[in-house]
Amino acid sequence: MLVLLDIVIGVAFVYLLLALICTTANEWIAGARGLRAKTLQRGIGQLLGPLADEFYRHPLIATLSQPGERPSYIPAHIFSSAVLDLLGRHAEGAASAQHVRTGIAALKAKQTGPSADHAAHAAALEDWFTTAMDRVSGWYKRRLQLITIGVAVVVTLAVNADTLQIVGVLWRSPTERAAIAEQVRSGLLPPRPVAAQYPDVNVPVPPVNEQTSAEDEGVEGPTAAAPAVLGQIVGWSSDFKRLNQGVCATLQDERDRQCADAANAAPCQQALRRIATESRCSVEGADLVATDAAPGGAFFTSALVPVAAAHTFGWLLTIIAISLGAAFWFDTLNRVVNIRGSGPSPQEKKAAGA
Repeated sequence: MLVLLDIVIGVAFVYLLLALICTTANEWIAGARGLRAKTLQRGIGQLLGPLADEFYRHPLIATLSQPGERPSYIPAHIFSSAVLDLLGRHAEGAASAQHVRTGIAALKAKQTGPSADHAAHAAALEDWFTTAMDRVSGWYKRRLQLITIGVAVVVTLAVNADTLQIVGVLWRSPTERAAIAEQVRSGLLPPRPVAAQYPDVNVPVPPVNEQTSAEDEGVEGPTAAAPAVLGQIVGWSSDFKRLNQGVCATLQDERDRQCADAANAAPCQQALRRIATESRCSVEGADLVATDAAPGGAFFTSALVPVAAAHTFGWLLTIIAISLGAAFWFDTLNRVVNIRGSGPSPQEKKAAGA
């Protein structure tokens, strides 16, 4: 049971790290493309119709962003003030403002109680704007989800994060499984409470910081050690090594054939030079052993098809998982770690109840 929980912790930890990468990339892409501002502009266009361009030129709105850019956020009271000012500049029957006046009239009809006309207009506009922004938020989340899936595909393929392969590595390697579980526990669980010593309750004592013991010195935090641990369970190393085995077998057969009669012969020396310059193979005794060096252009030939076929289902599982977001996997890790540790310790329960 504990082995299965450690495997779940390891897989969720990998998902968390990859989801954090996706989140960072999403924010960068959204900022570079001005996704928030463009989505807001689309919503404002639907709200105000022909009045939208003039709205963005209004001083109250233009000062919310850099010159030449559109704001990514507009407070509701600023929106209502700017729109009311624009309506005051247009005649009652102006076609450009008729769309907005109709919306205000419909919202005012729902209000009860006497109120000043200007205040009623402002309240109606703010209500209209808030309702529209809920819809705009939905647009933004859907577009961001598509970007998330695209980034998840790129990240998954770049690091070869095959869920089935990750599970297999964790199942076969107790050392790596235990290392990841320990990293997660040390990074997510709260620190041990330190008992305070008060010789005299009437005499205050200065605060005492917990001293680092000799055992704790040199121990890296989970963030620093995470890339090293992650590199042991994801990546292309095993696939590159399998692909390089064919190259090494061919070179070894050629060497054995050319050097069978005379080691000083020109064909034999040529074969030895090829072996010496080949980074995909290493010499161990009389054998050539495949390394995990990148096979270069050979990877993007017919050899790619069986590799992709072997990883496709695992890739899909990873893409779906990391698309759920870093927050989801952080919460999941907390729950699983608590189950693995049989819940909070007695000291933590006592500290929480104090």
